[in-house]
Amino acid sequence: MLEIYNQELKQQKEAIVAQNEELQQQQEELRTHMQLLEEYNKELKRLSTIVEETDNIIYTFDVTGKLIWANNAFKKYMGYTLEEFIEAFGDNILNMSTKKDISYYFYTCLENKHSVQYISKFKTKYGKEMWFQTTLTPILNKDGNIEEIVAIDADITEMKKAEQQIYNQNIEIKTTLEYASKIQQAVLPARIFINAIFEKNSIYNKPKDFVSGDFYFLHYANDYAILTVADSTGHGIPGAFMSLLGTMALRIVMTKTKFYNPNIILNMLNDELVKLLHQYEQKRKTIESIDIALCVFNFKTNTLEYSGANIPLYIIRKNSQELIRIRPNKATIGYSVVKETFTVHSLSLNEGDRIYLSSDGIADQFGGEDNKKMKRKGFVSLLKHLNKVPIEKIEDEMEDFMHKWMGNNEQVDDMLLFIVEY
Repeated sequence: MLEIYNQELKQQKEAIVAQNEELQQQQEELRTHMQLLEEYNKELKRLSTIVEETDNIIYTFDVTGKLIWANNAFKKYMGYTLEEFIEAFGDNILNMSTKKDISYYFYTCLENKHSVQYISKFKTKYGKEMWFQTTLTPILNKDGNIEEIVAIDADITEMKKAEQQIYNQNIEIKTTLEYASKIQQAVLPARIFINAIFEKNSIYNKPKDFVSGDFYFLHYANDYAILTVADSTGHGIPGAFMSLLGTMALRIVMTKTKFYNPNIILNMLNDELVKLLHQYEQKRKTIESIDIALCVFNFKTNTLEYSGANIPLYIIRKNSQELIRIRPNKATIGYSVVKETFTVHSLSLNEGDRIYLSSDGIADQFGGEDNKKMKRKGFVSLLKHLNKVPIEKIEDEMEDFMHKWMGNNEQVDDMLLFIVEY
């Protein structure tokens, strides 16, 4: 009997020990939970402080869009208390929002259970217009269902003002450039004047920007026509200023000389540009100059004299369809006070011969199947193709050709092609 009693006592003791261990474990778990709860409460307090002190407006809505709560920033920006706001605009986001397609964003957020963003403008209680970028974020429960929607409004008013200022400035710049383009076009020889001298001609003139550094000039006196095609340093506004100076210098030269020799004219032009640009110094930080092709047509003798500074002359004879390239001097105009002896090339002309003068903008343009520069070989092929096109249709043909050639590439330089059919 004693042995049985001792056995029962031992079992009871073991049970008590087990219960104590279990109780200790439960106490340890309770302490752990208490610590976690304390940390959670601290984190919740921190988040609550952030929500209340943040500069962003924070709202909560239920799944129907009903406004439930807003933080302190709401009154700071809107000027309304929550009650005043609801009384004035209603308590549902679908009614209170100034975003016209708010229903699209709200229901997209509900359906996809993902955040969405939109921008809207709101007039505060005091009449101030403000812009907000709103983020709607769904809050999901453990079953993956949406319990509420949190909306955060970030004030982007200053950014929108800056955007509007930039937009207005761009409009102003565009208007100014359009006006500058009209002025530049007015400085170029009038088409009626060109047609009176060269009955058959074609001009493809495509600035990279609104204004161009490429230009052409035409002067007529005593059965002589002096035609130039020029490419100024740079493009855009700097190039346009150079083109205006080049035109001015050419007009000065034409009033000073009666000797229509290309070499003489180009050296006189160089002297005038050096004066206008004050390019007397040997060492300069900038290089302003003009490449040019100059042709003197003598209508009495049906001849052409050409000299060039980095711009060649191409001629395709009507009878033989032979393309001839006349090399220019490797020189530029307006850069140096040192005189250059420009080679004068004399050509006889027959009816139907075509003369092609061009800046380097076309040959330097990227495009084609290999997306490379056209270069001289491609440019010569283009001229041979254009030679088969009636002169009155060449401008349209060039527009179509260059559009296809460039594809998605941006234009890299001003383009100018002047064609005369004798």
